[in-house]
Amino acid sequence: MKNDFFRITLDTNPEDCNLKCIMCEEHSPFSNFIPDLEKKTGIRKRRMSIELIEKVFREVKDLGIKEIIPSTMGEPLLFKEFEKIIKLCNSNQIKLNLTTNGTFPKKPIEEWAEILIPICSDIKISFNGFGEIGEKIMLGTNSEKIISNIKKFSKLRNESNYNEKTSLTLQMTFLKTNIDFIKDILYFCYENKINRLKGHQLWAHFKEIENFDLRKNPELTKRWNDLVMEIRELNEFYSKKFNFNVKLENFYKIESASEVDDSKNCPFLGKELWISATGKISPCCAPDNLRESLGDFGNLNNINLSNLIHSKEYIHLQKHYKEFELCKTCLMRK
Repeated sequence: MKNDFFRITLDTNPEDCNLKCIMCEEHSPFSNFIPDLEKKTGIRKRRMSIELIEKVFREVKDLGIKEIIPSTMGEPLLFKEFEKIIKLCNSNQIKLNLTTNGTFPKKPIEEWAEILIPICSDIKISFNGFGEIGEKIMLGTNSEKIISNIKKFSKLRNESNYNEKTSLTLQMTFLKTNIDFIKDILYFCYENKINRLKGHQLWAHFKEIENFDLRKNPELTKRWNDLVMEIRELNEFYSKKFNFNVKLENFYKIESASEVDDSKNCPFLGKELWISATGKISPCCAPDNLRESLGDFGNLNNINLSNLIHSKEYIHLQKHYKEFELCKTCLMRK
């Protein structure tokens, strides 16, 4: 497999979050991750050191990295060293690719817009539905406030000099409880000139949300597959009406089968890497306890990234990943 690395995700502050989304591996009310972490390690909150972050930036140019993603498990805007990451991106001419929950904590939204819009390639705001629907998925959120934030931030981006350079995305998890509202979310994107609507099928970490999985029930699977065709047609109609195009991502038909089509490939190997708050290097974004089955790829405190991608372990995974049980059922393959 050809290596064409362009992005690295840093789990800068995975335990820092002001919401409890039901599908989150760590912060869901159904999760025991943080108490278990403290019990096993004595650490309640892992945070990446600025020294490790600086090491990443020293090494990424050799790999051709163009983007850095700060923590996608916690809320990155809560990270105390966040603005130092911005400075490192600027000084190394690397773009930030941000996923945020839309609460925009600690600063007025105008200040966040001034900081983020010039340096980001894409700003993804997690959004899973209007009103009570969204609030029951992203626990702790105020739907009215989030919608106001999105509208205000989008307006600031659209009026800036970076409106064509910094894309804005709404990102969601496709669930039994919100799929009937996706058409409304698409229209909202057009109303506010949001560039992309991106979603993922549910990775059900907990038995309490297994029945939300659209692949577990043939009737839900059919509803989703019918909706995909409707959404595509509606998107084409709106693009003409608004003279603007919203890109749809991961709106494709699914099957109820437990294993994915073998012709689908990994979108991450040879392209992206993940580094945990403690320096552990991973080849993909699968749940932490599951991706251990893919192998041990070392710790950035002890090795460098260039050595990793030429290691026997990484090359073996690239060649044989479709034989791994985790990869056989991975919802990310395309």
